[in-house]
Amino acid sequence: MVEVPNRLCSLFTASLDERDGEHVVRIPASVIENDEIDPSESYRIAVLDRPGSSRRADPQSDDDRSGSADRGPPVAENDVLTVTVDAVGDQGDGIAKVDRGYVLIVSDAAPGDEVSVRVETVKPNVAFASVVDDS
Repeated sequence: MVEVPNRLCSLFTASLDERDGEHVVRIPASVIENDEIDPSESYRIAVLDRPGSSRRADPQSDDDRSGSADRGPPVAENDVLTVTVDAVGDQGDGIAKVDRGYVLIVSDAAPGDEVSVRVETVKPNVAFASVVDDS
């Protein structure tokens, strides 16, 4: 069995290109520009089933997954959610996952914290949020 580390370097959607009989994952320029990965290093990647794909590893019903790729991120700016922080990122921010495994970066939160957050910025593969001040 392959060991899966607790640290996630980057999460993005990519296409697969064929070049000279090999298949190549196209990494978005923003991933390199934001120093999420270093092009001189080697990385392990995980390939996740695309929602709505006809090649499914798990037999969930179409009702559970149909059209989710077309819906975009499952959060919007200014949404207030209660999340549980699962891990801490390289910059010290908390990492939580919401609907469909979408990643939420939470400033000023630690693993195990269950917090109310306000979503500030939404990107296709990740959103950024801050803990709501209850006082």
